Amino acid sequence: GTDVATVMQGIDASDFAHLSQVSDIADYLQTAHQAGQARRQRRIALQRFAVALGACLIYAGIADLFFPGAAAAGEGWKNQLVTFCGIFSLTYGIVGLLIASSQPRHQR
Repeated sequence: GTDVATVMQGIDASDFAHLSQVSDIADYLQTAHQAGQARRQRRIALQRFAVALGACLIYAGIADLFFPGAAAAGEGWKNQLVTFCGIFSLTYGIVGLLIASSQPRHQR
């Protein structure tokens, strides 16, 4: 009456190879692997989006696209804030992608 997830919580990962011969456990491991792959793909898509958004925000901040004339009115900080948000987003995306690409194949 116990589900497979409860049983697998107390088992060391090195024993999975032996236990994967049991069909219920093999199905559980396959489902867990697919869920991990889907999470990884979503995270990579988000980081790619962050890179694109960051580049756009940096350009918009430098070119005064959102707040034209703000520097002349003494509010240049608004465009600087847009640029900072772009730098933050770009950094998040690049660092995340670098970490994802440096992971060994078996952890992906």
